[in-house]
Amino acid sequence: MSIKYRVEIDGLRALAVSSVILCHAKFEWFSGGFIGVDIFFVISGYLITSIIISDLNLGKFSIINFYKRRIRRILPALYTVLATCFFASIFIMRPIEQERFSESLLATVLFASNFYFWKDATSYFSAETDELPLIHTWSLGVEEQFYVLFPIFLFFYIRTVKYSTKYLFLILTAISFLISVIAVDYLPFSHSAGFYLPATRAWELLAGGSLVFIPNKFAAKINQSGSIISLATIIAAISIYTPEMSFPGFNSFIPIIATCGVIYFTSGQEDNIIKKFLSIPLFVFIGHISYSLYLWHQPIFSFFRIIFGQDSFFYFRLALIVFCIVLAYLTFILVENPFRKKYRSEFHLTRYLPVLAPSLFFAALGIFGIETRGMEFRVPREDRQLLAADNRDTGNYVWERMRALDLRPFPGNSHPNVFVVGDSFSGDLLNVLAHSPYWANHNYSSHIISARCGNVFVDEDVDAFVEPDDVDRCARATRYDDDTVIHRLREADVVILASNWRLWQAERIAETIQNIQAVSDAEVIVVGRKYFGEVDIRNLAGVPHHERLSLRHPVRADIVEINSQLAALSGSSFFDTNALLCGSPVECGLFTPDGDLISFDGGHLTPEGARWAGAQLATAPNPLSDTLEEQAP
Repeated sequence: MSIKYRVEIDGLRALAVSSVILCHAKFEWFSGGFIGVDIFFVISGYLITSIIISDLNLGKFSIINFYKRRIRRILPALYTVLATCFFASIFIMRPIEQERFSESLLATVLFASNFYFWKDATSYFSAETDELPLIHTWSLGVEEQFYVLFPIFLFFYIRTVKYSTKYLFLILTAISFLISVIAVDYLPFSHSAGFYLPATRAWELLAGGSLVFIPNKFAAKINQSGSIISLATIIAAISIYTPEMSFPGFNSFIPIIATCGVIYFTSGQEDNIIKKFLSIPLFVFIGHISYSLYLWHQPIFSFFRIIFGQDSFFYFRLALIVFCIVLAYLTFILVENPFRKKYRSEFHLTRYLPVLAPSLFFAALGIFGIETRGMEFRVPREDRQLLAADNRDTGNYVWERMRALDLRPFPGNSHPNVFVVGDSFSGDLLNVLAHSPYWANHNYSSHIISARCGNVFVDEDVDAFVEPDDVDRCARATRYDDDTVIHRLREADVVILASNWRLWQAERIAETIQNIQAVSDAEVIVVGRKYFGEVDIRNLAGVPHHERLSLRHPVRADIVEINSQLAALSGSSFFDTNALLCGSPVECGLFTPDGDLISFDGGHLTPEGARWAGAQLATAPNPLSDTLEEQAP
């Protein structure tokens, strides 16, 4: 059953998809464009609920027909994009990238990609998502999970319960919104769940659905003012909101209510100025192709970023958007429209096999990509370690020991106690020590102090040096004023400070050492900031093996200055990692003598790099190994 077509809703769709695309294209004025997905949720909730209620009132509602419409609407265009993405991934992605793509492909065809990206601990706003072609399918997962249960629940509720359906929607909307606020704004550890999971997003679809039960009885002037204010609020949110804000949570309330306002106040108002504005032919055209446009934009952006890097000039990004619009239009006329018209007859399984069968095919492709480790047979065996370098997996490796040992009590045996304090560079150091002779005969504990907050033990207030966005987080962090940290310092025989040092921290290292030694008899070692050069895996893979070992990169001037300051103020306590691992404080290589990649990002060690560094630590004289040997039983 069709409902009355509202042309202005296609205009609202155009606003939603345009804001998402311009946000993902990194146009600064559209920093809050991610709310376009939330606008889509409201529109979807309104339209789907309208269709269901209309069919129920006419006694023509069919669960089968409802799912049939969803299949015709969603799958053909999605299959087209997935097939293109898989083909492109073979030629563009490294095996580690293609393996992760295959995981997301499998999750997408199961309409579970929101759960995949949640469990994968992928922050939607992190830089790595720029190179994930299917990250945007999380919203399809939320919608389809919602619509698996929603029509069945609504059908039986209306049939069996006499209580007002309107109040049911409002109650469920309030419950879901409360869950979202708690998860995002009050439980920081569940922020990712709050973003991706249907329980925290359902209220956005339900809010749209609630409009069906609230007829517009306002005078034209009130509708005019209400629609203008609502649209202006959406546009303001698109410009003002930033990825750094907690979202969805309470911050999602304003754009959702504003979207509801546009739909509500333009309903039945033929002379409404916002209705006319949103009915401009160009907006309606973009609205018609908005689904295909949404599907295409992220893969196109992602693959171009993988090939050409993150930064691209203004006109190049505009050209990509135009390319996306062309692809979306072709998909709309060649795929979306034909499938909607061809399968309008009564449901027969054989008619839908051509539409459903590709899901099994894409699932098989996903499993194949996972099982073959991203089809690593595509690359020479000697390049597989290099091409497997991955910021996510290696980043987890860097942090694993550091987090496991965070403020862990020393066991109280005869072995010397070593307390390592700092950030991911301390995690790196622990991995090096784990591959050295000094691991088994020493006790280790650690404590994480972000370099953003400053690994310094000083009397002055250092918040003046902390970036404004980090002040609150650093104020909550556990630093040297914590009783447990002081207790570990007192128990330690050796304290090692390793951080991604800033210059202002290096200038205060002498006072930090002095204050540590005021509460502890431990030897203090200050580990310099290491740097191996810019890492471009694809370019490095093109360098012949025999030439890779001779590659040398200059250490950045700011890092040389920081290390010089640390050395001058900490004296014999300073351990220069660049001098040990690179043979020079001012230039460095990226490969071990065996040809393994040392660092995946220029600052942190790969597992192979940590093993090699552990061997170097034990063979070359340096303040750290000398101190550990002196303390050994």
